[in-house]
Amino acid sequence: MGSDVGLFDKLFGPPDKKKFARLLSAAIRKAGETAMIRYDAEEFQLVIAEPEKRLFNLANIYQEYCATPSEK
Repeated sequence: MGSDVGLFDKLFGPPDKKKFARLLSAAIRKAGETAMIRYDAEEFQLVIAEPEKRLFNLANIYQEYCATPSEK
């Protein structure tokens, strides 16, 4: 997710769940996704509804992200 995120983590710690979802949505967009990405806070997942419904459950990846030491 880039060196900007590493600097953010060093200064402020890992992002909260909402910020993490925005960062991941941006990364998915950068990878070429053009469909609308919706954040479902209650289920802690990203939802892409078209052309077919895709769900990205964020709990495990968020835990791993928070547990990973930041780059030096």
